[in-house]
Amino acid sequence: MRTLTVAALLCCSSCAGFRALDRGDWVLVWTDESVQTQLVNGTPIEVVKPTPDAKQELIPLERYESEITEGKRRKASAALGVQPPKVTEVHEPLELMLHEVRELRIDESQDDVQVFVSGKAVRPYWTNRQEVAEWKGDHPNDHKESSLFLKGDDPGSAKVKIQYPGREAILIDVTVHAK
Repeated sequence: MRTLTVAALLCCSSCAGFRALDRGDWVLVWTDESVQTQLVNGTPIEVVKPTPDAKQELIPLERYESEITEGKRRKASAALGVQPPKVTEVHEPLELMLHEVRELRIDESQDDVQVFVSGKAVRPYWTNRQEVAEWKGDHPNDHKESSLFLKGDDPGSAKVKIQYPGREAILIDVTVHAK
């Protein structure tokens, strides 16, 4: 009888079939990079770019920092003005190619945000919460957010669920296509 009750609860639960994600310190990098010098307003600046056959991968922050220290990698940031969408801005299913990585931002102004995934088409990586200092017009817009990286791991479909306390869950459908 107890097994039946637990099974009934799981079937009725909004998390049935979803597995909870753990956070980690992840960094999105290119598998191979080249350094080029470019003139910006008359000043030579080294720019790190991916080589033509490079792929994006996620590595632990510890490994990233170690590779910088060893001189195997240069510290670089995303291009100015390019910002991944917030999960609240995703209104259509995501389409990924196999091994493609897509980043989504999760607003963490509220505590206790939970992220779940269902299916095996994507490999998810959820980062730790970070303080973000921004400006909105002339006013500071400091807040907390995390990143959710979705890597196309296997052709098929998956679902991602972001649960904020006291609000309806955000569901994102993801389809991964073979090349």
